[in-house]
Amino acid sequence: MNLFEDIEYEHELFDAAAGSLVTMVQNYTSGNIKDADNDEIIDHIKTLIKFFINHMIEFHTKKEEEVLFEALKNLHLPLDKGPLYYYKLEHDEHLKHLHMILTLIDLPLTGDDSKKALIDVTHVFCGEVWEHIDKENSVLLTEATERIRGNNLM
Repeated sequence: MNLFEDIEYEHELFDAAAGSLVTMVQNYTSGNIKDADNDEIIDHIKTLIKFFINHMIEFHTKKEEEVLFEALKNLHLPLDKGPLYYYKLEHDEHLKHLHMILTLIDLPLTGDDSKKALIDVTHVFCGEVWEHIDKENSVLLTEATERIRGNNLM
């Protein structure tokens, strides 16, 4: 596999994991889970959030920013404005939302407002991830592959 194939493969993992996160949070907030199972589903949600933080943020995002973005910077694409700048901003937003989910999942579900807050931030995070993946796959990776290949940097 090359860098581009690695990134696309990881995108598939994050896409599926985001779907799992939505499902788990919906199950947890639905009230249809026995109290004895709540701790287990909370642990699964936390494990999935840690997967996103460790793999998506700490590994995948760094690979994009420190390898791919730097290669594109060397081809005169700025990192302080334009698309690469906005991709980085989105990466930062993903981490903020993950921390919000971790904070909310540690609070007791005391009513509809707490359930709604957890559902809302989960949907925002997952929606952003899906949109971000689509943009990276259809625009960033397509353009980057052409620019890098065209400059014999593969």
